[in-house]
Amino acid sequence: MPPLRAENLKGYIKKAVDGRMSDVEKQPTHACKVLAELLLAAPADAHIFDVLALTFKTCDRSGLPPGVAGVPGRALILHAYEECKADRPPTTEVPEAGSEEERKELKKKAMEEWRDVSALLKEGIELLLRRVDSAGASEAQAQPGLAA
Repeated sequence: MPPLRAENLKGYIKKAVDGRMSDVEKQPTHACKVLAELLLAAPADAHIFDVLALTFKTCDRSGLPPGVAGVPGRALILHAYEECKADRPPTTEVPEAGSEEERKELKKKAMEEWRDVSALLKEGIELLLRRVDSAGASEAQAQPGLAA
């Protein structure tokens, strides 16, 4: 099973772009395409890959897809997660031993972790896109001909 390092995550993103994204999502100004380009161009040590890896691992354990409703480019993240799942054996932690109460508590903890890392991923993506927006606005202000 390949580890969830930046190069593996970039591979899943690339596969998602090439094989799962619709023609509309591949348009240059669509949030999925913009996010894909940002992630593919990001350095391997960018923190967003740590958050993405943690999210995918947590989703695998909880049995839920990334909770990215309302996130720009959410379809890309969901497609990349599907590529990741297809490449890795499932690791959903379902304890066979223990009481019903212990299993419920483990499930509750898994759901809380899923919610927390999904929120963290959402914040990371929004921060990344805000930085690009403000960099673009700064560039347009520096070059008045581009602002039109």
